[in-house]
Amino acid sequence: NLTINDSVGSGKISFKDTGVGGSSTWATYTIRNEGTLTVNNGTIEHLGNQEGNAINAIFSYSGDTTINGGSILCPYSRSVRQWKGTLTINGGTFDGQVWVQPTTDCTTTITGGSFKPATNGNDASSVFVTNNVHTVAVSISGGNFATKLGMSSPVKCVTGGTFGVDPS
Repeated sequence: NLTINDSVGSGKISFKDTGVGGSSTWATYTIRNEGTLTVNNGTIEHLGNQEGNAINAIFSYSGDTTINGGSILCPYSRSVRQWKGTLTINGGTFDGQVWVQPTTDCTTTITGGSFKPATNGNDASSVFVTNNVHTVAVSISGGNFATKLGMSSPVKCVTGGTFGVDPS
């Protein structure tokens, strides 16, 4: 169990990997969660300068990840990547796509937060859900999304939020 609280106001967990990146057999992340992770505030960033799927500030590999606030930054790729378990986002600022890429069935709930795709990346989705292989229960009821919501297979999951591109 890990809970991140920034009591000072300038707390930061930062990682910069300048390795090969972008390979399906290689990944790098600032935090890899396999238990229970709660982020209440602070900054978590991955400042690697290579584009690719394998670069993530938070890799929600399994278990439960809850983000209530803070800044999650990965300007070349993905702020959060989910494989298994439960991802709940209630707030926070996300610079870098949130990617739900399930390897088994999983649940994703977004009720708030501010989302934009990677500043230096080439994917224009604020949030992307790969939902054509496994069952993904997705619910988006709030949040501010700078660009589009992407899904590999269409599903009605949006009941609220502000979008730079109409999610329908």
